[in-house]
Amino acid sequence: MERVQANSETAITRIAMPTITAFVPLHEARRAEIECVPKKTFQYGPLDRHKLDVYYPIAEFSGTPRPVLFHFYGGGFTMGARSLPPPMDIGYAFLGAYFAARGFVTVIPDYRLVPEAKYPDGGRDALDALIWAAEHTDDLRGPGQTAAESISVIAHSAGAVHVCTALLHPDFDRTPLQGRLCGVALVGAAYKVTIDDIIYRYYGSEERTRACEPLGLLQSASEEAAKEFAQLVVMAEAEREPEELKEAGDAFQGALWTRGGVKVKRFVGAKHNHLSMFWALGTGPEAEDWAEDVMHWILKRMKANAETS
Repeated sequence: MERVQANSETAITRIAMPTITAFVPLHEARRAEIECVPKKTFQYGPLDRHKLDVYYPIAEFSGTPRPVLFHFYGGGFTMGARSLPPPMDIGYAFLGAYFAARGFVTVIPDYRLVPEAKYPDGGRDALDALIWAAEHTDDLRGPGQTAAESISVIAHSAGAVHVCTALLHPDFDRTPLQGRLCGVALVGAAYKVTIDDIIYRYYGSEERTRACEPLGLLQSASEEAAKEFAQLVVMAEAEREPEELKEAGDAFQGALWTRGGVKVKRFVGAKHNHLSMFWALGTGPEAEDWAEDVMHWILKRMKANAETS
């Protein structure tokens, strides 16, 4: 974290590799421990990018249903994979290990990327992965374990954009998730995207971008859909996010109140930048407060849902 704090930049393109390379050696030192976490790979759709990894809690969590937690990574719509090339191949395994060590059946899916992906492909993939989990409970059981009925999500950056699309797109059938989706943490999301060549390639035009980005989908959602979505959501961001992401977060939080009627919580990762929010997990308590807060929020929601069901 010292190297993160010493870098005054906030622009994602300028902090990405310095941040990742600061944490890779720390995760590499724990490679044996991380690779001991049980993991299986499954196909949730027809394409090569339609695969997901499931990390199972260790044996001490046997005997009680384990909560299912999805992580949708970011990557600016063009990058990202559940298994990265060397020397970063320990990511995102360290995330699977981090959450599995806290008792979560952790699911990390791939999804389609630009230029192959066009809106709403990313959202469709996110929804299909969630539906796969709802329909394949047996595959989410570790040794001596059962999987909880509820599913939660922690999604980052572009991954969070796709999760918003999955849950707000007016033409998507979310019926298989009814009563199963417990909570959704949106972390460092581009609720209002910066339009560039990549965004044009994904959304197709500025007008379509503004209508279909997370803020546009929320503003145009039906009253019922907006309220249902707002009830599921918590927000989180780095203390040192780019200003445009913070301002978009303000607008989205406001829309969750005006459209959804919920004053949504917004956690802040103290001393973090956009990338270190996740890459620092597993390196020490100082870096993990925000994630512990989000997991506590998820577990409280699970308990409340169980008591009312």
